[in-house]
Amino acid sequence: SIHTFYFWPDKGEVLRRLLDLLTPGGRLITTFATATRDAEGSYAYWPLQHQVENLVQHFQHEADIQIQLAVGPDSRQFNNVALIIDRL
Repeated sequence: SIHTFYFWPDKGEVLRRLLDLLTPGGRLITTFATATRDAEGSYAYWPLQHQVENLVQHFQHEADIQIQLAVGPDSRQFNNVALIIDRL
């Protein structure tokens, strides 16, 4: 999914439901922005960045998934991240 993560009312619960739909070998990827970059190149991170980092920490302890937060190239003044989850 692209830029839908912002609208998930309870991000952990929605993520849990999506994970329950993944069969072994399945992959979930959602991309979104978590910051803006100023003219000097510094990022101003939104609270969303912290929320995502907490979700990664929470779910990384589950034995049947691999989860990572990948950082991609900026788009205009926004950063791009991808939450990638593989069902083992």
